[in-house]
Amino acid sequence: FLAHRFDHVAHDAHLDTSVPPLFAPGTAQRYADIDYIVLALLVERVTGHSWESEVHRRLIEPLHLTCTSTPADDLRIPGPHVHGYETTDAGWVDISEANPSLQWGAASMISTATDLDRVLVALFGGRLLPAAQFEEMLTVPDVPAFGTDDRAAIGAPFMRTVLGGVTI
Repeated sequence: FLAHRFDHVAHDAHLDTSVPPLFAPGTAQRYADIDYIVLALLVERVTGHSWESEVHRRLIEPLHLTCTSTPADDLRIPGPHVHGYETTDAGWVDISEANPSLQWGAASMISTATDLDRVLVALFGGRLLPAAQFEEMLTVPDVPAFGTDDRAAIGAPFMRTVLGGVTI
């Protein structure tokens, strides 16, 4: 990552279709960024528009998210923000600046707490999805978590976890 964090990565470079799936669809669950990259590719294939333009058209513009962006290859994060670090043999390296194409549909949006709140209010207030799609989004499949003895814990986009004996 460190050596290539400023490089542009083509969207389809994330996929290696010569490797078979780890499990049959619907039989297990494993969280990975590649799932969101495939979703972004599907959005582009189905709509005929870029993933970024669909995010702008369907979320950023209608919800007036004035501090949310899809930065493409822009390495900078505007405004005050926390920094990310990676540990190396030489010590800590600030990796806050990196090319968003590396994770593209999985993590190439920048936003603020205020804009995120606006999205969540719209989502839970029924302004983003029809009720059936909202319920499906909250549904955690009853399948094993791949490679563990645990059950699946992720709906799209929320994760179920237990803290202090309380399921959240």
